[in-house]
Amino acid sequence: MSHCRVTCRDNGSHTACDLQVRACTPHRTCPNGFFRVGAGTATTDTDCRLVTVCGAAQYIAATAGTSTDTVCANLTVCVPEAQYESTPPSEFADRVCSDISECATTEYVV
Repeated sequence: MSHCRVTCRDNGSHTACDLQVRACTPHRTCPNGFFRVGAGTATTDTDCRLVTVCGAAQYIAATAGTSTDTVCANLTVCVPEAQYESTPPSEFADRVCSDISECATTEYVV
């Protein structure tokens, strides 16, 4: 919708008027896959950014919201020869590493 505004000022000897035509447009809503980093103002539109995609060695620690980005965290790396992966990672959870225990004198390694 367009709006016209006339601004006049008197400089003592005559009156000068300016005509300004402005178009008003509703602020956009960020689409799926984007989050809002800045709300729209009277002179700017809503600022939307692409949601972060976690890498292969990361998991999603916090999902993106309407005004927050995805938070990625690095997967835990089990210590070789001292730990094993007791629970594998998923898209939303870190792997769990457990300590390798020594066999008792009455046991053997399979």
